[in-house]
Amino acid sequence: MIKKLIMTLGLTFGLMAGGSISPVVPVEVTTTDFTPYFGGGVGYTVDAEKFYGVLLAGVEYGENIGIEGRYSSKFTGEGDTAGIYLKPRYVFTNGVGVYGLLGWEYTYNLPETFCAYRRCSTRQVCNTSKGKNIDSWAVGGGVEYKNFFVDGIYNDKLNDTKVVVGYRYRF
Repeated sequence: MIKKLIMTLGLTFGLMAGGSISPVVPVEVTTTDFTPYFGGGVGYTVDAEKFYGVLLAGVEYGENIGIEGRYSSKFTGEGDTAGIYLKPRYVFTNGVGVYGLLGWEYTYNLPETFCAYRRCSTRQVCNTSKGKNIDSWAVGGGVEYKNFFVDGIYNDKLNDTKVVVGYRYRF
């Protein structure tokens, strides 16, 4: 009988122990949508009327902002451009979106033939920049559908607009 009493009291007090302890609240884990991508495309320089290749790599942070780096080359070694851009974007439904590009470009080894197709408004830049490197600000925008994109970038110092059609692969 004493054995039953001890067991009953032990179980009763054991169940009551820790009654003032509050339950553990689960910590909500927030994840950021950090999506790297790379891609390529074909570009066209409007003023120079020349085609070139474009390689790009970047990262999207969430749905609305990204950073992108680009390298474009005419495969002649003259006038290659590297740039980095801030990329605000807005995605509509079904993978359609619009974005802007604001950044800095660096043009290597400006070709000697640069002034042959330039407008008179940039004659001074032409005459002082042949065979040199130029850094400048650039602004642009584009449209994307899933992984395909079309965009344009305007270079302030060279007064030139580039149009690019391409594809990007997101990881």
